[in-house]
Amino acid sequence: MLRAFGGRFWSKRLLLLAVLFASRLVAEPVLLLDATRIEQTDNIRIAVGRVEKSPANPLFGEDRPWEPRFDNLYPNVVWDARERRFKCWYNLFVVEVEDWIGSTTERMRWLFRQSGVAYATSRDGLSWEKPALDLLPYHGAPTNLLLRDVHGAGVFFDERDPRPERRYKMIFVNEKDGRRTTVAVRFSPDGLRWSDAIDLPNIDLWADTHNHAFWAPTLGRYVAITRDWDFANPGEFPRVRLVARTESEDFVHWSDPQVVFRGLEDHLQIYAMPVFYHGGIYIGLPAIFDICADRVHVELAWSKDTVTWHRVEPGTPLIPNGTEPGDYDWGCVYPAASPIVTDEGIQLFYGGSDGPHYGERRGSLALATLRADGFAAATPADPTREGKIVTTPIEFSRENELRVTADVEVGGEVLVEMLEAGGRVVARSVPLKGSFTAQGVEWTVAGTEWPREPRLRFTLKQARLYSYFVSEREEAPASR
Repeated sequence: MLRAFGGRFWSKRLLLLAVLFASRLVAEPVLLLDATRIEQTDNIRIAVGRVEKSPANPLFGEDRPWEPRFDNLYPNVVWDARERRFKCWYNLFVVEVEDWIGSTTERMRWLFRQSGVAYATSRDGLSWEKPALDLLPYHGAPTNLLLRDVHGAGVFFDERDPRPERRYKMIFVNEKDGRRTTVAVRFSPDGLRWSDAIDLPNIDLWADTHNHAFWAPTLGRYVAITRDWDFANPGEFPRVRLVARTESEDFVHWSDPQVVFRGLEDHLQIYAMPVFYHGGIYIGLPAIFDICADRVHVELAWSKDTVTWHRVEPGTPLIPNGTEPGDYDWGCVYPAASPIVTDEGIQLFYGGSDGPHYGERRGSLALATLRADGFAAATPADPTREGKIVTTPIEFSRENELRVTADVEVGGEVLVEMLEAGGRVVARSVPLKGSFTAQGVEWTVAGTEWPREPRLRFTLKQARLYSYFVSEREEAPASR
């Protein structure tokens, strides 16, 4: 299990993790987060994962004269396997002349602020550099600025696209005189030099959020997540932020946006939601804006189709905010798009700020980690009793091996049984103990014939079950 990153040891560990990502992706797991793969449960709840924040946080902050304010940062982080480095595109206000002392609590009296996109790189994910580029000089000196008049930019590397000049893609909002205008896209061969904007006139939204696009493999098209507003909401909150979705086959022509997600209460609005594909589902990281507290935290959601979304433990943060005002992430937490997922663990980069949303605050990039497949776990709802899960049928044969990822407390265990269609147990595992990732199951009881499409029954005692998957059985090495 990944522990908190700290010192030279974890710098090397993180670099190893990145190298592994370059050469070996996670096998396709079945996450216990995916309710469509669960047929029956008894005394089971799905709990959000347990993150560890890096002791190196904050990783970088507003330390350049052209970076007066990050605001929400909206980071986009990728691991470039060819260059062996992390790359981060982040949003910031390039010009900020707001008089905070005289501002109202609604924070509507600013003179001018101009959004932009800046760039940083890292070898280990902890120490970051802001390269000196000549694209947008500051008083004649090089900067790490790439674009101005761009708000809420989402950037990703599209390895599918055969056209080198379109490998990097961006969706964002054009800006004029500090105000949002039209949603648009751009392309780049290197992530630094970007094409002219292509406006999307049918997406007539403010889209004042972290706009985010990605390739949806189960749909065979691009999907973008942005923001709409309910301006006619009755009651205490007449303006409510909503999650909107649009799709495209070519990243240039997009469908009309449709609202797909809304907060459970009108004072708990979904401010932004990066989405990514993993384990056969789409995982969303909704940033929940608590208007009454004037703070933002990040939660967990999932979908099979990017349209219908399911919340996981609403009100429970996936990345907890800092505990004291002034902590680098006490006020707001905005997740990056997208997490770096390997079979060693998950890196959740995020933008944090030390003050409330509608107040003066300093922003920074930060890092939290999860164990492999650790976005959420199935665990006994009543910890004093065993919990049971029966899966939907799986494809399995004697040539296959079942592998399981779980954390088991001292005195607990995970037991796996294979059931035929009528519910009869045809195989039972050796109890699994400890914490393990993709551990092969050893069967102690097995019939003469294995069912073609068995169900699995997991019995959990003081355990958290994250995922399972079927692999080809590894042959034992020949004796010498």
